[in-house]
Amino acid sequence: MAPPSTNAPAPDAPSGHETGKQERRSRIVAAASDIIREAGIDGVTVEAIARRAGVSPATVYNLFGNRAAIFDHIFDADMAQYEALVAAHTGAGPVGLFFDAIDVATGLYARQPDYYKALMRLSERDGPLYVSFSRPRHAFWTRLVREAHAAGALMPDLDHEAAGGALAAIARGALYFWVEGRASLAQLHHQFSYGFGLVLLSMVIDTERAVVRARMNAPFPHG
Repeated sequence: MAPPSTNAPAPDAPSGHETGKQERRSRIVAAASDIIREAGIDGVTVEAIARRAGVSPATVYNLFGNRAAIFDHIFDADMAQYEALVAAHTGAGPVGLFFDAIDVATGLYARQPDYYKALMRLSERDGPLYVSFSRPRHAFWTRLVREAHAAGALMPDLDHEAAGGALAAIARGALYFWVEGRASLAQLHHQFSYGFGLVLLSMVIDTERAVVRARMNAPFPHG
């Protein structure tokens, strides 16, 4: 009997068809992101996305169904990039990481202010998009709370979800002052940091209080 072939694809390897679909999906999401950067949300039509991605409008509909699904993928890609950048900050300690995450976020906003303002306005237009924008951000802050708690930096009797929700609400409120033009980016950073500091002071153990007090009043790092 002949030995089994060693050239067969692994059982979980995607087919060429699936790989092609994923590549087209990525191009469509990247095209929509580029259009938002250049023309704002109102420039993001299915026809414009299709032209930019080099596919037909029918392909856009077949792969995503509607524009909202594309926006969901943009939110997800942006959040994945943000989490990767925050994960690279390893020296701040579990409490300092909250403030490093603020610095990373405001650094992204400083580099592409119109893009991030457009994404935030978009999330306000539609209930499902609001959820898809907000839920992973709530989950991110809740995860940082869990990790700081597991590291022994927070008080033992802590409601992780409630604490993460409080931080997410502060972040979103500060962001929309900036989006609406009622705060500069430096003021956003201060509101973000100071609000987080007030919440964290109610949660951290005594030895972490100095870290919070120092970081909640730290100067804007992107001036």
